[in-house]
Amino acid sequence: MKLTVLCLFAALTAALRARPNTWKIAERLRAGPHFKANDATILDWPAKKGGEFRVLRKSRSEWTCLPGPPPGATHDEPGCFDKVFFQWATDGLAGRPQHIERLGVA
Repeated sequence: MKLTVLCLFAALTAALRARPNTWKIAERLRAGPHFKANDATILDWPAKKGGEFRVLRKSRSEWTCLPGPPPGATHDEPGCFDKVFFQWATDGLAGRPQHIERLGVA
């Protein structure tokens, strides 16, 4: 029995290492309606403040999904954003001036 549990644990650990971003992608897909999130680009937060977002899955869609913000943020929900809203949000996070020319959706 112990050997069986050990083998199962080893197999699960190997599977998670082979596809470490699978759960992250699944979490992001819950952030918006399926008709938008299924085709969205999936990003992960930068490793350090001011860094670049890491692309987990690229898409041709104008929608982008992110996990909840890093620790210390005011909320922790994942989100999906259209191109306009995502640009507004990333400009704000980077301290750049925000130029809003049309309505964005999150």
